[in-house]
Amino acid sequence: MIVGGIQMPQGPAVSSGNRTFDLNYFTGKVVDNQSRVESVVSGSGGGATLDGTGGSAVRISTTNTLKQTLFLQADDGEEMRFSLDDFEVHCRTGHKMTVV
Repeated sequence: MIVGGIQMPQGPAVSSGNRTFDLNYFTGKVVDNQSRVESVVSGSGGGATLDGTGGSAVRISTTNTLKQTLFLQADDGEEMRFSLDDFEVHCRTGHKMTVV
């Protein structure tokens, strides 16, 4: 499988029930690791007439999503970026890891 112009090595096939999946992987050293939280705030309700009647309660909600970007560099110098949402991988620059 080619991802971002890089040939991803193929691992073993895995079977589940009557389906078979081919696994691809990338192994490299962590060269950068960035994490942030994206917040979305939304609201509804409120409003009233001039005489103070009508309207509804104001409702505010917030949704937070953890965003992590990992940059791995293989031994041959090829570099791959991996973006994760609501899933955190604890690692430091220099750690070697494999993403399947």
